[in-house]
Order: sequence, then C-alpha cells, then structure tokens
Amino acid sequence: MNAKTLNAIARAAETSRTWLKINNRGLVEVPSAICDLAHLQRLEMYHNKLHSLPKCFARLAELRELDISGNAFRAIPKALYGLERLRILRLPDNQIEELPAGVGLLSRLEELDLSGNPLSSLPPEIGELTELRELNVSFSKLTELPREFEKLQKLEQLIIIDCDFDSVPDELAELKNLRTLWLVDCRLSEVPEWIGGLSNLRTLNLSDNDLCSLSPALFEIETLEGLLLRGNRRLGRIEVPQGSLPRLRALDMTDCGLSEVPRSLFDMDQLLHVELYKNPELPPFDLPDGSFPNLGSLATDRAHWERDHGGAPLLRVDLP
Repeated sequence: MNAKTLNAIARAAETSRTWLKINNRGLVEVPSAICDLAHLQRLEMYHNKLHSLPKCFARLAELRELDISGNAFRAIPKALYGLERLRILRLPDNQIEELPAGVGLLSRLEELDLSGNPLSSLPPEIGELTELRELNVSFSKLTELPREFEKLQKLEQLIIIDCDFDSVPDELAELKNLRTLWLVDCRLSEVPEWIGGLSNLRTLNLSDNDLCSLSPALFEIETLEGLLLRGNRRLGRIEVPQGSLPRLRALDMTDCGLSEVPRSLFDMDQLLHVELYKNPELPPFDLPDGSFPNLGSLATDRAHWERDHGGAPLLRVDLP
C-alpha cells in the first residue's frame, strides 16, 4: 500500500473530513485504518482491485455514499448490510453474477448502480428496497424482472441498456412515480398498452430495439418531455394523434426507417429539438408557416433548421 493512500486516510482522520477519495490506487485490500473514520459520510474507492471489504467496515455508521466501481467484487459485501445510513451505492463494472437475499437489508438505499455486472437475475428481495429512487442494471444478462419489482413505488429513474427482454416487463406498470425510463437495446418488439398509465414519466428512451409500431397508449402520456426512438429501423411510418404529447420538448427518430414526417408534429407547440438523421427514404420537405413556434433545431440528412433566439424565424440550411 503506497504512502499517498495512507497519508490521505491520516489527513481525513486529523481533520474529521466527511469525504475520502482513494481511486485508481491499485488497492487489493481496504486499509483497516479507514474503519476508524467514524465521521465518514462519502467514500470513493473506484478503479482499484478490491474483491472484499473488512468486517470492521461495518463501523462506518455515518456512511451515506459508497462508490466501489471498477473493482473485482463478485457479490455485494456483507459488511454493508448493517450501514443503516447508506443511501447511495455504486457498484458498476465489477464481477457480480447474482445478488444475495441479503440485498433486502439495504432498505434505506435511494440510489443503486449495478451496471456492467454479469447479473442474470434479480432476487425477490430487491422489492424490499422501498426507498429506492434510482436504479441502473445496464449491460447485464437480465432476461426478466421479479414480480416483487413492482414494490419499488418510489422509483423515479430506471436505466436498463443492453438486456435481453422479449417484451417490456409488466412489473414496470405499477411504478407510477417513474420519471425517467431507459430500455435501450433490449430486443423489444412492442410497446405495451399499460405504458400510458405511467402518468409522471418525463423521459422515455426506447432506442436501438426492434419496434415496428408504437402503441397508441404511448401518446397518452401527457407529462412526456423527451422521447428517444433512434435505431428502431422497422418503425417506418408513425401515426402521431393530433394534440397528443402536449409537453414534448425533444424527439429523436434517427435511423428509424422513416418515409414521411407525421404532419401532426408540426403542431406541437413545445417541441424544441427534433433529430431525423439517417432516414434515407425521408423525402425533402418544408416546414409549414407557423409550425414549431418554439423550435430551436430540426435536423435531417438533407437540411437543418435552426433558430438563433426566441421569436426569430427558423433558418434552413441545405446540406450537400
């Protein structure tokens, strides 16, 4: 263990600092002196070579945030289970293949990041994390979610990238507080009808799936501000009901096989940014007078429209 690490711990002890960072140090074990930092609230030890935490780690009773990303953990360390004040746990890019039932003991967690681990499933006890507001399980081997997932009633942000779902898990239908939902590159072929019931949803990212149509229920989400659909190459033509998505501000339909722009888009008063790149079948078009009154930019492979400032006219730039 190098002197720089020991000095950082010593300074934290002397000054009663609540935040300690010992990242990228090549650590293979946690210095036991850390366990004496009873005042510590935030600890970063990412990008080391750690595979366990000492039992004395449980003495860090004030710890609220722990980042041990990019190490060699194969499980959530049991030493964390007694940390009642722990609110944020970041474990991306480790080697965790499954979560033990003990994960339910972390019932005060508000943010949990497990992305980049070879997880094949989540245990039913995940439903005991009833204070959870943010969860990231991207780049895993998940094929489904447990039924108990619907107990996460305070969940506001769910990020899942590169999974292997056949369809959007029905357990998400009960998460009425979701504001951000990413289901990116998850092999989805359809959008379920119940998605219209996510009445607080602000951002929906369904990019890089295999969607060939959009459920009418999607257009019933009146709170939606951002809709990302890029990379769904079989979408082709999309019918957007008149007057739907009244708060939509950003729309990305890059590489969606579009053959025409839904005319009702032109009447969406709140749209600020629209991206329609990589749609070679999309014919040239002009914007009708009075359309997109608040638009900042609209981009296709053939032309860009931009507005310098509020109230200024949209300027078209044709691309070679």
